[in-house]
Amino acid sequence: MDLILALIGRLLAASNLLILLVTYWLVTGLAGRRASAVGLSRTELDEVTFWLALAAVVGARLAVVLPTWSIYLRYPLDLVRIQNGLSFYGAVAGVLVIAGWLAWRRHLKVGPAVDLFAPYLALGLAVQRTGCVVRSDCFGAVAPPPWGIVFPGLTQPRYPAELVEAVLLQPSPRLLT
Repeated sequence: MDLILALIGRLLAASNLLILLVTYWLVTGLAGRRASAVGLSRTELDEVTFWLALAAVVGARLAVVLPTWSIYLRYPLDLVRIQNGLSFYGAVAGVLVIAGWLAWRRHLKVGPAVDLFAPYLALGLAVQRTGCVVRSDCFGAVAPPPWGIVFPGLTQPRYPAELVEAVLLQPSPRLLT
């Protein structure tokens, strides 16, 4: 039984990368349906989303690594282990820097480009946060009995902060058509 639980735990930990890829595919595919409205061809959209995704992962990882830099100096291979942590705020910072640079370089109007991605990013974040609950690797503070979920490996119920965030950030259904 312990072997089965260990295997399931490893698969769920590896699912973080899979969920990131599915989210990227979902956001890119949905935004591609409206890309011509902001003056982007499908090829240009693919290039822009690649750089934005890369900036998101690098920014998310740097936000986790920088506060504890001395540990990563001793164990440099831990830098590339995405399962060790990503920060949503670091991803936003990375995307904002690269998005500004891409908008300047390609002479894009920032407002319409942001409008193109915003609703789909909310959907992508909901997918990612639902994955957090499935993996049981990011949970909220201790919760009173009717509001909490007891995650595997914990004894006290915790707020399912990821589920609340996933539900509250959903875009309007008309934006997804």
